[in-house]
Order: sequence, then structure tokens, then C-alpha cells
Amino acid sequence: MNQIFGNRSLVRIALAWALIAVLPLCQAQSPNTLSKHARKVQKTLSHYPAGTHLHLVLRDQTERFGTLGTLSPTSFQFTDQDNNAVEPIPYDSVTSARKGEVTIGEKGVFQRRPRHLLPLLLIGGAAAAGVSLLATSKF
Repeated sequence: MNQIFGNRSLVRIALAWALIAVLPLCQAQSPNTLSKHARKVQKTLSHYPAGTHLHLVLRDQTERFGTLGTLSPTSFQFTDQDNNAVEPIPYDSVTSARKGEVTIGEKGVFQRRPRHLLPLLLIGGAAAAGVSLLATSKF
């Protein structure tokens, strides 16, 4: 027995090999890695609280309006404004995400009128009045 433990270098080598053998079992596993674009989308969405109205543009060029739900490592919950369906959307499928506005029905979407409509109507009315005055006046 004295011969086995008398050689301390043998015990040290055995202990070192045991620690080396256990080391790969103790390494941490990394989560699913996302692409660079997906990480940007995840970071953008993490700045918004749950319930924020969003305007999403997906990779297939469709636009979605709705509210943000909970975030997970690979996707997020999104409540669609059209049918109130809650669905998970992966970060990879989103092209752009920005804060949206609350819209209710068809009238909710703001439609901009042309800027020059009022001046054109005024000029047209003045021209019509001038033509009618010339037509009624006797020369």
C-alpha cells in the first residue's frame, strides 16, 4: 500500500486525467444562435413593452399591424389587428418592425388629400364665375 501512495506523481496524474475527463461534461451549452438580422429585430422589439402597436413588414413583403406580446429567444407573440389571432412570429421572418398607430376600421388609416386641391378649387370657381359674368354681360 505504501508503494501505491508512495509515488505521489502517479496519484496526481490520475487525478488530472479524471478532471480532464469530466471537463467536457461541465461546459455550458449555447442557446440557438440567431442570424445577425434576427438579433437586430430581437433587440428592436425588446425596447417596446408588451401591448405596443407595431407595423411589421415580413420577408414575403406582407405588412402586418397589431400588438406585441411576449418575447422568446427565437420568436415573439403577435396579436393581429385584423382578426385578433395571437400567433408566434420568428425573428428571421421580419424585415422591419416599427412602432405603429392605433387604427380602427377603414377610416382609421389616414389618407392624405392633395395639397393643391383647395387652391385649384378656388381658381376653378373664380374662372367659372368670370365666364358666367362674361356670358351674361352685354357688349
